[in-house]
Amino acid sequence: MTQGIGLNPNVKHWTSDQNTRTVLAAFSAGHPRGSKPAEEYADQQRQAGQSAHVVMDLPSDRFLVVVKGGAR
Repeated sequence: MTQGIGLNPNVKHWTSDQNTRTVLAAFSAGHPRGSKPAEEYADQQRQAGQSAHVVMDLPSDRFLVVVKGGAR
């Protein structure tokens, strides 16, 4: 696992507009490099065949790397 990744066990799946997303990793928004670590991790996941992207979770102040549906 990449250093700095920390998942809240209560935030793994959520449903919005009938779309379920799975959180693969979470990165602090206060990181000195901003969203860059999350973007790099999402890129690694895309290279591994997952349709990962980064979203900002305002309540937790974290960048989340997510995939639609379940992780493949």
